[in-house]
Amino acid sequence: MEDQKIRVAKLKNLIGKQSIAAFCRKFEKIDPNYISQILNGHRNFGEKAARTMEVKLGLTPGWFDERSGDVWPFASITYQEYLRLDAADQHEIETLLGLKALKIRESKNN
Repeated sequence: MEDQKIRVAKLKNLIGKQSIAAFCRKFEKIDPNYISQILNGHRNFGEKAARTMEVKLGLTPGWFDERSGDVWPFASITYQEYLRLDAADQHEIETLLGLKALKIRESKNN
């Protein structure tokens, strides 16, 4: 049951602030009603469903079950949108986050 809760939380974070319909339009063969049923607990999001969803979303196998960083933390961009950025844009984002993290660490040491 814990696995299903984590999978649902990660799916919610992938969708972010956009509507389920808008999210589903970005990917082929994903039914918004099916996603809605998963999110509302009316349909099981078991291992088989998670693996199928990972393929449809272009995620690595087992992504929904990974425990490190359980959820995508950003509301302004979904994980899939981030993956679609070119390498330079991803590097820019990672650099900015690294600078922010450094600033936090330095403030804790002072």
